[in-house]
Amino acid sequence: CELLSQCPSIRHLDLNHEPMVLSPTELTINVLPMLAQACPQLEGLALYVDTEVERFDTTSLGTFKNLQEVDFGISIVEDKHLITKLLAQFLPEKCKLVSKPIFTPEEEKLFVNDAELLENRDACRKEWAQIAEWLPVMLDVRREAYERALAHPEEVSLLIESDH
Repeated sequence: CELLSQCPSIRHLDLNHEPMVLSPTELTINVLPMLAQACPQLEGLALYVDTEVERFDTTSLGTFKNLQEVDFGISIVEDKHLITKLLAQFLPEKCKLVSKPIFTPEEEKLFVNDAELLENRDACRKEWAQIAEWLPVMLDVRREAYERALAHPEEVSLLIESDH
């Protein structure tokens, strides 16, 4: 993020979202708010991340303003529901979560000659495809809640008071 903060006008960032081997990475999904802050012009993002997070700091969420497409490639999904909720908190409403393989299945077989690994790669893509189906619904709920809060601020203050 420090390096990328020196490139604030970068629009597309691809960070090996489909490595040949499914190995652990130290880059966690918690990097997303930092990327949003470091790269405010980002329109396309593809990266391989560790999605096993214990908690997500929502107090310092940087939001992507221009992000149109994000691809987590073959990142292993630990908890689809949690990841969907996290992404819905800071992705722009028009942003698409995609899971596009870099290679055709035939090309991929040339690089990855292990049937189990090919199966695992495909399973990861399917998990992200399911999250991609859920995400627009979550973003709609977020937008509707925001609009309701603007239209009826007295209800929001009642909710805040009842939480205390």
